[in-house]
Amino acid sequence: MPALLSRTLLESPLVRIRDVQCFACRGRHGGVAECDSVTHIVIPYRGSFVRRVGARVAHADVNQAVFFNVAEEYRIDHLADEGDACVSLEVTDEVLEDLAEGAVRTRSGVVSFAAAQRRIPPALQLQISKLRHSSHNALFAEELACESRRAQRSTAASRRLIDRAKQALHSQPYRRWSLGEIANHVGASPVHLTQTFSDGEGVPLYRYQTQLRLALALHRLPEAKDLASLALDLGFSSHSQFSAAFTKMYGVAPSRHQSQLLKNRTAHS
Repeated sequence: MPALLSRTLLESPLVRIRDVQCFACRGRHGGVAECDSVTHIVIPYRGSFVRRVGARVAHADVNQAVFFNVAEEYRIDHLADEGDACVSLEVTDEVLEDLAEGAVRTRSGVVSFAAAQRRIPPALQLQISKLRHSSHNALFAEELACESRRAQRSTAASRRLIDRAKQALHSQPYRRWSLGEIANHVGASPVHLTQTFSDGEGVPLYRYQTQLRLALALHRLPEAKDLASLALDLGFSSHSQFSAAFTKMYGVAPSRHQSQLLKNRTAHS
């Protein structure tokens, strides 16, 4: 078995997300110099390791996100024999600068993190788990990469931005929007849009979009001949994804709700 396995979860114009599993044993590769070709964020979900950049030491575990900078030499020490596994997030320089809010440095046009690591909250750990074990919603994954849990005060400008984003989703509810497409449409950066919408609406864009689609499903269910086709028409990736989302939202499976509606219609005809 190779020492490192990498699986791409999502690749879009804004972000590349990979599931990386390392099977190196304790002490293996310790002290060997390595260097990455892109700046990225590593979020462990199993195991731990130590990364050394000169005299700086970062301890990576499931509660810490570690920042890897492009062309920055580092050394990895593995602390246990079971290896480790992480989710790696690579975003564009524009998103990186906006996301880090002064925590990045730019030299000769190269953007990199100033800090070595940052603690991650339980909510982000939960989102990472959902990302790894569910069908990959591009909008959800892109918002995850742009999320920094910053509190914002609602303003007239932020309200207008939220309204423009909602209008875009309502205008084409079945479209599989990417975060970059919505951001371009409303004239904001992906990070700013993500944080403003979530703070103002209390839900992220992808969840608002899901709620919108499910509300349309309620209206279309009585006339739907095939729920699998309805699911695809609504923008869901599969009937099972649609059914799970519908059941979670309304507490009843769409097939059962459809049967109840048709039964009621017959009783009152």
